[in-house]
Parts: sequence; structure tokens; C-alpha cells
Amino acid sequence: MLDHMRELQKRCIPLPGHAEELAKIEQIFHELKPQLECGGARLRCLVDVEKKLREEAAEEHFAAGFALGWEIRKELQDAGVLSVRDGEDPGIIISEGK
Repeated sequence: MLDHMRELQKRCIPLPGHAEELAKIEQIFHELKPQLECGGARLRCLVDVEKKLREEAAEEHFAAGFALGWEIRKELQDAGVLSVRDGEDPGIIISEGK
């Protein structure tokens, strides 16, 4: 099941890479390494960039998870495992195998 979910994720929602941001963080770190004892604005900048990347990654992972769940729901409906009954809330209803 995990392999199937990973395939769905690759097909539906490829996660963006953060290669440029990570390279920038690495560059700033190497520039600051000799001056870390002194502190300063560049260190705060590095921490701010890391925080921003974590927030963006969390948002992207949430969106990817939601889209993946939606895609699984569609596949289960197509397979007849889930159905929506007339006149009811269009939430998920597990079919009784009929």
C-alpha cells in the first residue's frame, strides 16, 4: 500500500525541490562559520531563511497529502469501495459490497 501511495504522489503531486535555497543556506553558513562567535545580522538571516523553508515545506507537504488523499478517494470510488448515496452529505460512505 505504501508503494502504491508513493506512486500516486509521484504521478499527481511531485514535491518541489529546494536546492537553490539549501545552496544559499550552505553558502551563508560557510561565510559565517569564522564569525559565529561574534553573532550578527547574517546569523539571524540564516535562522530566518531556515524558518521560512520549514514553513514552506510544511505547507507543501500538507497540500500534497491532501491531494494524495483526494486521489486515493477517487480511486476507491472508481473501484466501487466508496460511494455517495442520493440525498445525503457527499462525505465518504463505505459501500456494503453490493
